[in-house]
Amino acid sequence: MYKLVIFDLDGTLLDSARIIKKIINKIRRHEKKDSLPIQFYKERISIGVDKLISDSLDIKKSSLDSKKEYFRKQYFKYTTTKHDFYPTSISTLHYLKKKGFATAIASNKPIFLCKKILSDIKILNLFDLVVGDDNQTPLKPDPQQIFSIMRKLKIKNKDTLFIGDSQIDYKTSRNARIDFIFFNKGYGMLEKDCKTLGKINTLEKLKIYL
Repeated sequence: MYKLVIFDLDGTLLDSARIIKKIINKIRRHEKKDSLPIQFYKERISIGVDKLISDSLDIKKSSLDSKKEYFRKQYFKYTTTKHDFYPTSISTLHYLKKKGFATAIASNKPIFLCKKILSDIKILNLFDLVVGDDNQTPLKPDPQQIFSIMRKLKIKNKDTLFIGDSQIDYKTSRNARIDFIFFNKGYGMLEKDCKTLGKINTLEKLKIYL
């Protein structure tokens, strides 16, 4: 039986594509560019923010850092609501806490944004740890985020389960030597030869594997 359940954030708990579309399309309109469809953003979110920003704003590498910083400042102004989370995700988190599981977030999103999003809908207290980009810890698929969580919570690999929606999340689980469940309603895809504990299309089905 698992003791710790770690979640990716974007595309696993949080359906952030609509938020990102709204923010970047506003920037595009300000730059006299046409808006882009939501599918454009969904195809890039799981790859990483650099690819997302460079593709959606048609910018060169030299302008990436300033545009990325501006995007994150605009995101911080957005108030996340429960409707921005996938159905059953919040109820599943409450279930896990009620049953005594330790829970955590491992995300490549900046840590200040992760905590802001969770605080907006008052669920930050449902997590024992939230780990994101802090400009120090290597990002996924490097396993250091996972190792940090397990070390701080004093829980072993064999007792840890990771849920994510991308090939990056899968590689992270392999690098950290922990079991992985793929959430297939997110933004990423898995290669055919990937071996997972299971694949789910709603978070409440996670209970089957605990």
